[in-house]
Amino acid sequence: MTLGISVRAFVTITIHFFSELLTGLGIVWLVFPHMVQSQALNQELEKYDYGKIIEQIKGQDPRSFGR
Repeated sequence: MTLGISVRAFVTITIHFFSELLTGLGIVWLVFPHMVQSQALNQELEKYDYGKIIEQIKGQDPRSFGR
């Protein structure tokens, strides 16, 4: 019983499939640490009330910078 596919076509399809799979895994391998680091940074930044800090900066006299 044949499926109507040659050995050469099967090998080509198999190599194509595995190359795409490895490409996808490589992208995940490179991007995942940045996603984790970004999430940790966002959690760290949520601890601070930046609205209050920005209002304090807006209320300062610009000529008093560095004094």
